[in-house]
Amino acid sequence: MKNEQTFGDFVKSIKSDEIESLRSSTFKGMESAINIGLTTVLESAEVSPNIKRIIAEKMLEVCKKPDKKYKEKLEKYNRLFSLARKDT
Repeated sequence: MKNEQTFGDFVKSIKSDEIESLRSSTFKGMESAINIGLTTVLESAEVSPNIKRIIAEKMLEVCKKPDKKYKEKLEKYNRLFSLARKDT
């Protein structure tokens, strides 16, 4: 999907000296582009754990916890939550 490719490219383009500006950014207003389906893309991105953690935190700001009946989405949400809580 185009959205997954674009998101993957965005994550890979983040440099370590951009982490502070990333911390102060938000994904609010981007709900149509940022969704729980991008968790797999974030997990597989070859970037530092610190960048993954910050992106996961930002994604959680706009991704609501799915209802239990959506098992696959709930699993991705839980993996995203775990990424956001990992220490650097």
